[in-house]
Amino acid sequence: MNKTRRLISENVNKVDVVIEIVEARAPLSSRNPMIGEIVKEKPLVILLNKADLADPSILNLWISWFGEKGIPAIPITATLKADVKKIIAGCKKAVADTGKVIQDRPLKGMIIGIPNVGKSTLFNTLAGKTKAKVGNTPGVTREFQLIRIGDGLQLFDTPGVLWHKFEDPLVGVHLAVIGSIKDSILPLEEVAVEACKLWKELYPEQLKARYNLEELNEVPELLLEDIGRRRGCIRKGGVIDYEKAAKILLADIRSGRIGVFCLEKPPLEAEPVLVQGSGDRNA
Repeated sequence: MNKTRRLISENVNKVDVVIEIVEARAPLSSRNPMIGEIVKEKPLVILLNKADLADPSILNLWISWFGEKGIPAIPITATLKADVKKIIAGCKKAVADTGKVIQDRPLKGMIIGIPNVGKSTLFNTLAGKTKAKVGNTPGVTREFQLIRIGDGLQLFDTPGVLWHKFEDPLVGVHLAVIGSIKDSILPLEEVAVEACKLWKELYPEQLKARYNLEELNEVPELLLEDIGRRRGCIRKGGVIDYEKAAKILLADIRSGRIGVFCLEKPPLEAEPVLVQGSGDRNA
């Protein structure tokens, strides 16, 4: 993580605009809090990826919220060329708004973001061919890659980087649930229990509909057990296979099979937020 952060910091001065890609279903949790320090004075454009899987009413609130902070936020689905065409226009406008005039060379941008938010997928869609390694495992991109996009744009792709410690434990829960932290280092049953807590509060009807449950058990562990029973996750002797049930629940959430959702809403009151050119200042 330190190496990646250093590489990004060393190369950011070579670009005209920074493109930060975040998860539309958890926009703040999927932002690295060091972004302001890394971006420095460069114009910043935020891409809300997997917008097709996000609760549209809440997603619109996020677009307005970021806009009020002076950051253009563009909802996209990284695999759709029709969506990512908006990125070039957004980058050009962000640079033009600073008063900078670029002539006789392509606009240069850098894509940054935490692992598994879709950087490499976006990179490949923009390039029109497979240039970056893509996978569902966080941390696939290992080094800087540069491609030239049509219409005068060059892009650097960067490895994803998480921070060392979450100040708010709920940030870690959100990232674990949406898959931005490697499952191999997580207790999946505990992550699934946390997901049950979130869905009971935010989207109870999705759980009922997806798993044919008339009522939701008040105890999250027992709710996961009910989900496992509905999905046939039963070992010999009628014992629930909690690990299998956890994997099914998390797969349904991450793929969107459970339904569209957002795990967080924009803050109601002014709170610290890292914006373009802010360094370690608060907005």
